[in-house]
Amino acid sequence: MEQYEGDRSYESMKAFADEYVTKAVCSVENIDVCSDEEKAAIKAIEAKSDAELKEAATKVADEIKAEMKSMDDYINKLQDEYEKRDNEHNEKLRSIKKEGNFKILNQILAKRKIPNPMTGAEDPMDDDDDLSGGEL
Repeated sequence: MEQYEGDRSYESMKAFADEYVTKAVCSVENIDVCSDEEKAAIKAIEAKSDAELKEAATKVADEIKAEMKSMDDYINKLQDEYEKRDNEHNEKLRSIKKEGNFKILNQILAKRKIPNPMTGAEDPMDDDDDLSGGEL
């Protein structure tokens, strides 16, 4: 079955439905609509013994499971790398702000009504207790 990845307009969805959804789908129960290649695959698989069929299905299932595990391992590695880098980033921000007396700078800028150079920039370390960004 085809997966729809088009836009959500009526015309686009109707065109997809007309091409894919309303057509008969090739299957072992509906072989008439299958291509010659699909018919050959069905014939070859149907010719297998129960043991051969089970072995082929197990092989495919094992390959799928291995690929899924590989992807999960990759995602976990990326997540670990992201968390490590995020922690380093946040620690660096804390260090920069501490060394530069950022909180005091912001308070004095606000007190003197001097435009804050951080205004408009997202400040992930703003704890909203310094009233530097007009939080009230």
